[in-house]
Order: sequence, then structure tokens, then C-alpha cells
Amino acid sequence: MTTPEIFSNANVESPSPLSIWRVWMMLFRPSKENYEAVRSDPRAKATRAIAWLLIASTIFQIAQAVVITRIINEVPAYRLPEQLRNWNSSFVVCNVFINWALLVVLLGVVTFIYHLLARVLGGRGEYTSFFYIIGMVFIPLYLLQAMFLLATFSPSVALIIGILNFILSIYSSVLLGYALYAVYQLSLVKIFLLVVVLPLLIIFFIAQSDVTVIRQLVPL
Repeated sequence: MTTPEIFSNANVESPSPLSIWRVWMMLFRPSKENYEAVRSDPRAKATRAIAWLLIASTIFQIAQAVVITRIINEVPAYRLPEQLRNWNSSFVVCNVFINWALLVVLLGVVTFIYHLLARVLGGRGEYTSFFYIIGMVFIPLYLLQAMFLLATFSPSVALIIGILNFILSIYSSVLLGYALYAVYQLSLVKIFLLVVVLPLLIIFFIAQSDVTVIRQLVPL
């Protein structure tokens, strides 16, 4: 005699909600199990990712404003007239709102393009899950960029920051690959096409278009 389905599923526990710190720790220690756990998190909603993205964007804009203010105050060539300095706070506030909109729209478009390409290649994942994971991966990277921006004001560390940025860009591609694998269950070959080949093709075509424009502007 078989056990009724209602009783067989009675002991199945739903995954416990993950704190934001736990999510970041799991995402930056990439593995199939960690990414599956983040994807199945009850709090894995696009609104949560967007809220934290806006917080990270605000911190980045504040760091940017600090750097610009230091440049204006310490470099005579960039000093503004006294009557224009009062516009600084209003400019920062407007810049924060503009960057909020640009960040959400840009991330939404990029993740949607990857979602379509993954589905074309046979993936069966959901767009909201992919958006959530990529958004959560991007937040710590954005905060690191804010720290790097403050540090680059010192010429002695500018080269080191540039190297760290290059390493982070490569590491973010690795995390993108794990996200595609966890959400869409793509093969390694298909992930390689989306994460490595596609960006290289885009860079190649952009470089070719720039060369064409330069040749038109500066005839040999």
C-alpha cells in the first residue's frame, strides 16, 4: 500500500531565507550547489536585487562626488567660480537618480539579451532568477568600484587599481558562467560561447567601427 502523496510531501522543508551577506558569500564562492541555493531562495525576487543595486549605486555616486570635489578643490585648473559651487549638491542628487534609472535599465536589457540567447541555445531557466543572481553578483563589484574610485586619487596606487579592475572583470565573467549554468543548465561549450566568444566578437566589431571612423576623419 503506497503512502498518499499529501503525507509523502509533508516532511519536505522549504529552503530557509538567505541573508544578503549569505547570498554574497555563496555567489563569490561559485559552485553549482551555492548557485542553486541562491536561485531557490524564497527571497530571490527582482525587487530585492533592484533595491540593493540602488543602495550600491548611491554609495558609488557619493564616492564619485567626493573625488570630483577633491579634484576641484586641489587642482587650480578645475576650480569653479564661487557662485557655481552651490550647485554641487543638487548635481549629485540629480546624478544619483539618473544613474538609478540607467543602472536598472542597462542591467535589465543585458540580462534579457543573455536570457534570450540562453533560451535559443536550449536553456529552460527563468529570466527573473537570472536577473536576481546577476544583480546580486553586481552589487559587491559595484561597491568595490566605489572603493577603487576613492583610491585612484592617489597616483601611486592607480596602476594597482587598474590591475585589480582587470582581474575583477575576468572573475565577473566566471561568475556569469556559473549563473548561466545554474539557471539555464547549459553545457560548458554553450556557456563559453556566451561568456567568452560573444564579448570578444562585440569588442572586435566595435574596434573595427572605430578604425573606420578614424580613417574617415584622418585620411592617410
